[in-house]
Amino acid sequence: MTTFAQPQVQSITEFVWGDAMGIRITLNSFRSILEKRGLDAGGSVQRVIDSAVLRYSEPFVPKRSGALIASGYSGTKIGSGKIVYTKPYAAYQYYGRSRSGKALRYAGGSRRGSYWFVRMKAVYAQTILAEAAAAAGAKKSVVKSSTKDVYIPPYQNVKTVLGMRRSPILR
Repeated sequence: MTTFAQPQVQSITEFVWGDAMGIRITLNSFRSILEKRGLDAGGSVQRVIDSAVLRYSEPFVPKRSGALIASGYSGTKIGSGKIVYTKPYAAYQYYGRSRSGKALRYAGGSRRGSYWFVRMKAVYAQTILAEAAAAAGAKKSVVKSSTKDVYIPPYQNVKTVLGMRRSPILR
């Protein structure tokens, strides 16, 4: 009968168990496994996701001069998990309402308009997850990349995209 000794902490990142027969099992700590795969906060996987969100959102962001798109790249710290558009009018553009409450009209392409992140996510979520899995070193991607292009009109809001009632703001 094999008996296991109490785990001995060899270092901060690994634990060692041994028995009387000289079998030695070394397990890395959870934190070191996450760091090795790039899954820690600000790790390589988060950087891949942030970059992909900016890249795939670009065709959906309203564009007149391109300043709003550029503010997304300059205002976002890649790896932070937060995408920031720094232009003062970015929130108005995102929610599709002017300061007076009137609905905005968009030009520059049929995909550009309000709620660009939600609409981008409907089209490219599976692709972004596949890129993240590849960056983490997954041997086989369980997420299939979507090549089907889904168009969601810019006048729809988050609740409409998610299949809920329209928001009272848009009534």
